[in-house]
Amino acid sequence: MLKFNFIERELNAPHFIEIVSQALAAIGLKHRKQKGTDPSEQQDQLNQTGLLGLENLVGQKELDEIKSYFLSKPCFNSSVYIQSDGTPRPFKQASNEYAFGSYKFADVVQAPDLLEIANSPRVLEIVEHYLGCVPTLYSMNAWWSFPNNIRGFAPTERFHRDTDDYKFVTLFIYLTNVEKGSGPYQFVKGSHKASMLLEKLSKSCLDGPPPTLFLNHLEPYEEILKEFLKGIYNDFNGVVPAIFEPYIETVNGNAGYGFLADISSLHRALAPTKKPRLIFYARYGLFPNAITINDRIKPALVVNWRDRIKDDLRTRYLNRLVIDTSGKQVFKDSEKMIIDPVVFKEGDVDPHLPLQPTGINGCSRSITKVPHIIFCSGMTRSASRWSYETCETLEMLRTPETRIDSGYLGETDGIVDACVSQAMKASYDALVYNSHSFGKRTLRMILCGIAKNVYTYRDPRDSIASIMRISGREYESAFQFVHSSLLLFDLFSADEHSLLLPFSETLNDPIGTTAKIATYLDFNLTKKQIVGVHFKTQKLSIDRRNEQRRKIAYTSSDIKIIDRGLDTLHGGPTDVPKVDNPWRYSALEINQFSDATKRLRKWLIKMGFSTSPIPPWGIIKN
Repeated sequence: MLKFNFIERELNAPHFIEIVSQALAAIGLKHRKQKGTDPSEQQDQLNQTGLLGLENLVGQKELDEIKSYFLSKPCFNSSVYIQSDGTPRPFKQASNEYAFGSYKFADVVQAPDLLEIANSPRVLEIVEHYLGCVPTLYSMNAWWSFPNNIRGFAPTERFHRDTDDYKFVTLFIYLTNVEKGSGPYQFVKGSHKASMLLEKLSKSCLDGPPPTLFLNHLEPYEEILKEFLKGIYNDFNGVVPAIFEPYIETVNGNAGYGFLADISSLHRALAPTKKPRLIFYARYGLFPNAITINDRIKPALVVNWRDRIKDDLRTRYLNRLVIDTSGKQVFKDSEKMIIDPVVFKEGDVDPHLPLQPTGINGCSRSITKVPHIIFCSGMTRSASRWSYETCETLEMLRTPETRIDSGYLGETDGIVDACVSQAMKASYDALVYNSHSFGKRTLRMILCGIAKNVYTYRDPRDSIASIMRISGREYESAFQFVHSSLLLFDLFSADEHSLLLPFSETLNDPIGTTAKIATYLDFNLTKKQIVGVHFKTQKLSIDRRNEQRRKIAYTSSDIKIIDRGLDTLHGGPTDVPKVDNPWRYSALEINQFSDATKRLRKWLIKMGFSTSPIPPWGIIKN
């Protein structure tokens, strides 16, 4: 995704911040502007350096409670629980035998005082202003670093940058005194921004690169600079001290000292040599991201959470990934209601109803309920039409056909928004649409969970070839159309509400894919019902293929190609371009294939496709 490229992540951050802000405004959560003189000075420091100290964040009494709590819990032999061997050990054993001792996520969330601090106005006011939208608290962790020689390869103790989100910030709190010998953190100030990083690189290298670099690194110096700007250099640790020594800040502090840091900057934690270090962090970003998946973070049950933090819409949204505030979820008429079993009784109006839509930016106030809304989107010829027919067939199992508005909405943003708005005003019970484009309103509906979205994708080079074949577009025009769809792919990959389906899955296991779609749409169907839906959509595909044959066949050989069925779209590339298979990338010229491969490389990697710029049919055979 874009966020894993340092420069592109920074360039795209404002776009995603705006999307999140607008989506949250639709459910009544607006970004709060910062007030007061001191916070703005702090904000300026955080913006400029990527680092902001917070003195006396935790009092001595709270520190004693926190430390005593963790010492009573088993710890695990890694800086993050999920990376450990899963064996619980007492503190003394861990400190003697391992470099790190971490805690289970639920134990960290339930620890005394830390949840309160992570939700404190002092912290959140700065965090929200820095991110530019209502933040999402997506991770919490606490771990020991022990002063011993059993370290092995410890990535966190080497200069690196994290790539959690398009924009994110982390609260660190030292829970023990930290100074030289007890593992302080180090940051390269300003390295969280590409422009500032480039400026510092230029200043550091004004008199030429430090000669030690050439002794330890084989890469040309210019290549090292490029990798710094990309954010993917494999050995920052070897070159950062030599290049950035004037800008490295070592963060010392007594127990209770906190600091906010943009850890997309270059940073590391020094290994302690004399005393162990206990540290806590809370990470804030725009939405769920790779960390929540990789660390297998699930909201923890905190029984007394209402006694510890506020119970309002903003707090529930901010903490939704780390604490379970909901009890259970009940879905009715597509309005998501979160019901707390502790306070809810039949007939009551639940006072803790945080996610019910309050309006969709300009839709008529006469709308009394939100219908089932399903979008079927995707790349050209990636089975988005099949997913649409599957969703429509499924919806007919619970909604009368006369109460469903459905169809293809085209590729114009404004038209899509207008059609959806009119259908909602008409009080349909369900809306099922096939569309390759979205307006701002419909996009917000997907991102805030009001609408479902099934997005299908395939090798983007196949889509380019198909567009050139179907519409007669030139290569560059077809490329730009596919590229715009890939930007949606990036967005929906980061979004927790969309279902992404690879084209190969729809072909190789259509029944299983139908079942996956049914589950995503909140159906609970028998296998017989799933098979029935599959057979109906299969017939629709055959009928559509026959119609396609009549309309666009150029020659009798084309008719034979289409008669082969959906396998034509999925089959391997042919040895000779523009013969036998006009729907695959083998229909591209060799230079077009190479160009598309180079420009689309990051998407090809994410989707699992070959990134070789030499096409199979471009190799001369003896």
